[in-house]
Amino acid sequence: MPDAILLKRGRLAPKQFGIMKQHTIIGATMLCGGHTRLIRLSETIARSHHERWDGSGYPDGNTGDGIPLAARIVGVVDFFDAMTHARPYR
Repeated sequence: MPDAILLKRGRLAPKQFGIMKQHTIIGATMLCGGHTRLIRLSETIARSHHERWDGSGYPDGNTGDGIPLAARIVGVVDFFDAMTHARPYR
């Protein structure tokens, strides 16, 4: 992701947010085809950690139990980290 987006203070413009959302696909693609269980789990987490229970997340709009448990856990951890640490966009 470009630093101009990662380090931007305040809200991202819609086009910038679209670029930011690509990190889930990029990460999953980088881990795709892993031969170990850990790498395959990491691919799943990378792709799905921004999905939301109500389907409003990304990249696939998965809902409820359709979101892998490991990705749900990492999503909660990421949310907690965002709320408890200084990030440029908060």
